[in-house]
Amino acid sequence: MTSILIPPIILHASYTLYHSKFFSQIWSILTLAIVGTGMAAGIITLGLYLFYSLLIDSSMSVLHLVTFSSIIAAVDPVAVLAVFEEVQVDAGLYYLVFGEALLNDGVTFVLFEGFRSLAILNDVSSLPTESYIFVLLSFLTSPTGGLLIGIMFGIMTALFTRFTEEKISYLEPGIVLCFGFLSHVTATKLGWSGILALIGCGLAQKRYAFANLSEESKHTVLNLAKTIAMSCEVLIFVLLGNSLAKSGGWDWPFIGISILMIYISRGLVTVFLCFIINIFRKEQIDFRWQAVIYLGGLRGAIANVMVLSYEGEFHEVFSDTTLVIIFLTVILNGLLAKPCINHFDLGSNEKENDEDDLFLPPFTSFESRFIVPYFIRKRSLSSPSVRCPESLATLSAANKHGCMQEISTDTDAMSGANNYGFTSDHYISDGADLY
Repeated sequence: MTSILIPPIILHASYTLYHSKFFSQIWSILTLAIVGTGMAAGIITLGLYLFYSLLIDSSMSVLHLVTFSSIIAAVDPVAVLAVFEEVQVDAGLYYLVFGEALLNDGVTFVLFEGFRSLAILNDVSSLPTESYIFVLLSFLTSPTGGLLIGIMFGIMTALFTRFTEEKISYLEPGIVLCFGFLSHVTATKLGWSGILALIGCGLAQKRYAFANLSEESKHTVLNLAKTIAMSCEVLIFVLLGNSLAKSGGWDWPFIGISILMIYISRGLVTVFLCFIINIFRKEQIDFRWQAVIYLGGLRGAIANVMVLSYEGEFHEVFSDTTLVIIFLTVILNGLLAKPCINHFDLGSNEKENDEDDLFLPPFTSFESRFIVPYFIRKRSLSSPSVRCPESLATLSAANKHGCMQEISTDTDAMSGANNYGFTSDHYISDGADLY
């Protein structure tokens, strides 16, 4: 049941993620999400092995511990979104923490899927080398395949909405959301990451498909996606509470060591990776930001979905421990987040409306030649949604590459990207408003 409620939340989150503050920090976010997740899972595994497997229960193997560590290493975007939207944190910090949480889930899901199949087996010593190679390759193919599937469905959404007429514009929100959910189903059936498929699809839809929608349809999609996501969040935490009430037979030594290790690993990984990132980053991640990033390590529904799908040995121990960790991190970290942000003066009461280009000129030049003319609706120059030549400064880089020559010679012949309603205010202001 919980796994059905996750996709609407991730799709809505991907629409929220489409903002210049996310793309300008993409390398920092990827480092925290990919390297940080791997390091956290390794530290948790090591701690549980030294203090639990060796001292308390030797029957719990390293593969079992790695599988469990992959589950609780998942920083949950649902919990992060719920907490950080309320405290009105600085936009750059918000997208750094939220982006890490969202991409982190794709990484942890891949780790979990790979190690789960090995942990279920009683004897892995007889497995051929090819099996281990297959698991390692899945760490690359699963996220890559999922992301590509999502982008493909996002562009397909743009193609469909390009040909919707005004009299059937009421179908546009349904088309957008259906293609989003279809990307998740397709990627999952192919054995790839459904979470990353939703992220890729949401970002591609926000960039291309939304340019084809009427203003009414845009607001309908965003409001409907947010309403469904909020409803799913409520149901998820109701189900989590119900699961906690039914659980019994707590293994408190394992729970205590796990809680200790997730907080230690979060601190070590945050300090170490931020130190490395700051070497190459122009805007430094100072101690104040690191404190908020540390508190952003909330666990939630994603971890619960993964532990419920695990059917191997120690299932009940893993499930009970995950539930306790979810409630502890959401309540404790959530309560500390706002005082921490206020203490360090990191709040932001104004919504940002950053007009910077999200992508580099080489890519936007490629877009204006091969994507915009074929997937984005060409609109009449009399349409109020099309900017006049004097407002060229507000157009995205894709607009400039696609229409500079036409504007300079003949305004009536202008056929660049802005002729397709592909303007910077379409994708910057919408993202900022969602924040």
